[in-house]
Amino acid sequence: VTLPNDSAYRVSGTIVARENATTDAAAWEFKGLIIRGANAAATSLVAAITPTSTAASAGASTWAVAITANTTLGGLAVTVTGQAAKTIRWVCQVDTVEVVG
Repeated sequence: VTLPNDSAYRVSGTIVARENATTDAAAWEFKGLIIRGANAAATSLVAAITPTSTAASAGASTWAVAITANTTLGGLAVTVTGQAAKTIRWVCQVDTVEVVG
């Protein structure tokens, strides 16, 4: 999600991950507020966004999600960490409510 200059977005999202060779899977939810000032470098979270794990199989217990502000592109960044030697598919849906100006 890339914000236009001088905007605020209320974001909420759901993330689901699944390992291809097993039935290991996990899900998270998050919500928060991100703002962007006059340029991309002026993008920040109003408060830390901590994703909440809603479910995870035993094999997915070390998988992780981080939500941050990307000050290079001026938007929301969703970063995931999987597990070595595993092929994990990740999907993230983000819903927004925006105000600009």
